[in-house]
Amino acid sequence: MKSNSLYIITLFATILCLNFVTGATAYWVDDPADCPSLDAGEFPGQDCTPEDICGDSSGTAQCYDTSLLTAPSPTTTYSNNFAGFNQGGFLVNCFVTADAGSPFCDNSGNFWCERNETFYLSYVRLTNCTDFGVSEIGNCNTGAYNCFGDIACEATSTSNCNATTIPNTRYTVATCFTNTTEIPVGTSTCVCDPGHFECDGGIDDADGCEFGAGDNCASNTGDYVQDQCLDVNTANCTNYITGNLDCDDDDSDSNEDTCNGGNGCEVDPGVTNYPTGGNNHYDDCSTCGCDTGYLDCNAEGCDATDGCEVQDGSSCSVGALSGTYDGCTCVVPQSYFETGSFIEYSTNVTQAAMLWFKNHLAGGVLINATNSNDDAFIVDDNTNIITQGNLTITDRIVFGFGEIIDNLVDGWLRLTGNVEVTQNLNVTHNISIANTIKFYYNGSDLIIE
Repeated sequence: MKSNSLYIITLFATILCLNFVTGATAYWVDDPADCPSLDAGEFPGQDCTPEDICGDSSGTAQCYDTSLLTAPSPTTTYSNNFAGFNQGGFLVNCFVTADAGSPFCDNSGNFWCERNETFYLSYVRLTNCTDFGVSEIGNCNTGAYNCFGDIACEATSTSNCNATTIPNTRYTVATCFTNTTEIPVGTSTCVCDPGHFECDGGIDDADGCEFGAGDNCASNTGDYVQDQCLDVNTANCTNYITGNLDCDDDDSDSNEDTCNGGNGCEVDPGVTNYPTGGNNHYDDCSTCGCDTGYLDCNAEGCDATDGCEVQDGSSCSVGALSGTYDGCTCVVPQSYFETGSFIEYSTNVTQAAMLWFKNHLAGGVLINATNSNDDAFIVDDNTNIITQGNLTITDRIVFGFGEIIDNLVDGWLRLTGNVEVTQNLNVTHNISIANTIKFYYNGSDLIIE
């Protein structure tokens, strides 16, 4: 039991020590004399008075008279920003992990060079640290150049040949000054920025490289083409980006792809309304197309008076029924048969019939309708029609093998095919015969041919 207690106490003490030596929080100053003599949070129970804390050795404050610290030889920094002291210069970290020898907070005599924010951000230059909290402006940052002879450095790919007045130009990199402590004047060749060109013969004049390839022209209907000039004042404006068309040829070049006339490339295919018809647009300079969701269902052409006359999904009607267009078909909701009601509907190809059913019972009756006198109209399972009333036919009867009885003229029936009479033939009026009738007796029956 004793040994277990001892083990627990030892483990607890080890944990405390581990927590204690994790290192103190940085304490930056730009004047060594500002290092404190004590800090109850980082170094509880410790006091370096009359000296100052200068380093942390496993949680033990190292004491030193930091007013005796002196700055090293001037050094240069690019992007170090340790403490946010905007003026730059050498710094001391009073609570830094102790270095090899006393004083333990001097970074082995190098201290720390903090960048000057104005030099870094506004002038794109390095910072030269000369003393504690003191800095001087240095060379251009790595990758930056000075071509204008001013204090600021710049990236030459976006620099004008004159810092303020010549647009879309830059000096070539080869002879721009870099990493100089002076403020030199740029002497390299002035060229157009990538993607820009000039047509008036002068790069270093007031308008510099006045045209940009791909820039909008002709009221945003076209774009300039790199190094294509029409004259000293005008660059070639085409549709190579916009895709618009010059359908009225107002620049008189017989080219739909150039936009140099007064209204440029005035037609946006698929968008610009066609001049005749409705709900349509230009597909190209000579043909039209229906706008999205519209259809030319009567096939008169999208440029006809009514244009694309049907809007898919819009309201329509069939007789007294209201429906909705599905493409060019007016689809109405289904109607249900009920007694005493007149029913209307418009069937489609898949529905096939107004009244549509199948009886799977062999020998069953398909239709059985009777009136108040119990007179029946029946369609049996073999599709035979049985009626106790008259069967009125307004045109003709067509038989399965092609024979026809036609009611072509009022008062006449024409039979297409032969007639066989197996019983009596009673005629109350005349019989007209266009050809010869032959009679003969076959031993049992009188045959007429």
